[in-house]
Amino acid sequence: MPVPIGSPPSARVAALSALVAAGAVLVFGLVLDHGLQARLVADARDEQLRVLGGYAAALERQMAKHALLTTSLAGWYRVHPDPSAEVDFPAYAEPLLAVNPSVRAFNVLHGTVITDVYPRARNRPALGVDLSQHPNPGPLAALRRALDADQVTMMGPIELTQGGAGMLLFRRTGSTHADRPVLAEVVVDVPALLEEVGLHTLMRSSDVSLVAADGAVLFGAADLIDPVSHPVTVPEGTWSLAAAPVGGWQPAVHPLQLSLRGALLVLAGLVALFVFRLRQEGRRLRHAVAVRTARLEELNTRLLSNEGFRGAAMAAGSVTLWSIDTATRTLRRITSTAALGARPMVESVDNYFERVHPEDLAVVQDALEQALRTGLFSCEYRDYAGPPCPSPQWRWQHVEGRATENEAGDVVAFLGATADVTRLKNLEAELIHSGRVELMGQLAGGVIHDINNALSVVLTSLEFALLDPEATLDDHRDAAREASEATRYAALLTNQVLSFARHDEVSPTTFAWDDMCREVTGFLKRALGSGVRLELDLAAGDACVRI
Repeated sequence: MPVPIGSPPSARVAALSALVAAGAVLVFGLVLDHGLQARLVADARDEQLRVLGGYAAALERQMAKHALLTTSLAGWYRVHPDPSAEVDFPAYAEPLLAVNPSVRAFNVLHGTVITDVYPRARNRPALGVDLSQHPNPGPLAALRRALDADQVTMMGPIELTQGGAGMLLFRRTGSTHADRPVLAEVVVDVPALLEEVGLHTLMRSSDVSLVAADGAVLFGAADLIDPVSHPVTVPEGTWSLAAAPVGGWQPAVHPLQLSLRGALLVLAGLVALFVFRLRQEGRRLRHAVAVRTARLEELNTRLLSNEGFRGAAMAAGSVTLWSIDTATRTLRRITSTAALGARPMVESVDNYFERVHPEDLAVVQDALEQALRTGLFSCEYRDYAGPPCPSPQWRWQHVEGRATENEAGDVVAFLGATADVTRLKNLEAELIHSGRVELMGQLAGGVIHDINNALSVVLTSLEFALLDPEATLDDHRDAAREASEATRYAALLTNQVLSFARHDEVSPTTFAWDDMCREVTGFLKRALGSGVRLELDLAAGDACVRI
C-alpha cells in the first residue's frame, strides 16, 4: 500500500534545531544577566537593611533600658543621699545586675570624682578617679551635660580604667555632698552589649559600624564600601548603624548568580532536548498520520464498494438490523426495502407489539425481560409486515440481540438482527408432513396386517359357530367372545391410525404401565419395521400412569 510521505526532517535537522533553540536561550540569559546582577544586588541591600532594622531596634531597646536604669539609680541616691547611713545598696543593685548582663558597674560621683563603685571587686580601679583629670575629655563633657540638662547623657565607647571598652551614662540625682552635686553613673560593657543585641553574629559576615550623632565612630570600621545604614534612636540624639558585606556586594551575590547561571544552562539543555524530541516526534506523527490516512482511504473505498453488496445480501436473506433505545422505547431499523416491507424505519416498541401475533406476544415480552437480566435477546415469533387487519399474513421472524450498558451498568439499548424465516418454517412444516405420510405408510402395513389377523379370528370363529355341528353353546359363546375381542381390537387400531392422521386430541386415561407397554409392543414393532428390534424389560408392577 503506497504511503504519501513528504520529506520529513532528518535527525541531523532535529539536532540543529535543538542547538539553535539552546543558543537562543543562552543569548537571552546573557542579555538578562547584567540586569539580573543589579537586581540581586538591590535585593541583597534591601535584605541587609531589613536585618539592620532588627538590630537597630534591639539596640534602641537596650539603650533605652540602660537609660531607665540610670534614672532609677539616680532616684535611689536622691532618696538615700548619706552614704554613711545603714542602707543595703547591694540588695537594690544585685537584682538589677542580674537582669542586665551588659551592665559593668554602678558608680556614684561627687562632683567629678567617683566616690563609690559596685560591685567593688571588679571595679575597684575606678574608685577615686577624677574625670576632670581623665585624658579623654568625653566623660567630663557628658557629665557636664547631665548637670546642665538634668537628663541622661552618654558617651563612649571608652577604654575603662578597670579594663575593657564601655559606654558611660550619667544622670544628676538632685542631691549635693560637701557642696558638690551627686551624680549616678551606669557603665555598660560594649562587647556584652553587642552580644546582647546579636550584632556579633552580623559582624561575622558583614563589616559593621556604629556612628554617634556627632559623627564619631563608636565602634567598627569607618570606611565601609557602599554600606546601608539604619538610624538608632538613643537618649542623646540618633546614631547610625551601617553594614556592608565583607568584600563588597557583587562577591556577596556571586554564588546566587552562579546558581542562576547553572539553572540557565540546565534550562538551555532541557529546551534543546525538548526541541529535538519534539521534531523527532513530529516526524513520527506525520508519518503515522500519512499511513493512517492512506489506510482509511483504502478502507473507505472498500466500504463504498461493499455497500451495494451488503444491501443486496440483506435483501436476499431478508435480514434487518435494529436497535431499541430503552429510555425512549424507540425501535430503529436498517434494512433493504424488500426486507422492510410495510414496516416503518422508526417506530415505538408499543406500536410494534401491536403487529406481533397475539399467541407470540408473551414470548417476545419474556425474551426482553430475560435480556435485561442476561444481556442476550433471542426468540422466534410471528408478526405482520403492515398495519394490523382482520386477516393478516403472518411472517415468522428469528431475532438475535445483545444489550448495551452504560458506565453504571444500566441497560441503555439493545442491538441485533432479525431474519425472516417464514420460508424455513413452511419447509419445516412440509418436512414434518412428509415424515408423517411416510410413517403412515409404515403404520398402514402393520395395521392392515393386524386387522387381517383380527378378521381371520372373526371369520374362523364364525365358521366354527356355523359349520361345526358338534359345537356346544359354550363353544359358540367362546367363538363369539373371540370374534368380539378381535373386532374391538381392529376398531381400536383403526381409531388410533385416524387420530394420528387427523392430529386429534385425546383425553388422558389412567393405565397400568406394564400392561400399556405390552399392548403397544406389537404396534410399535410393526411401526419401526423389521430393521429395528424392540425388547421390553418391564418392572413397574401395579404402578399406573395417567396418559
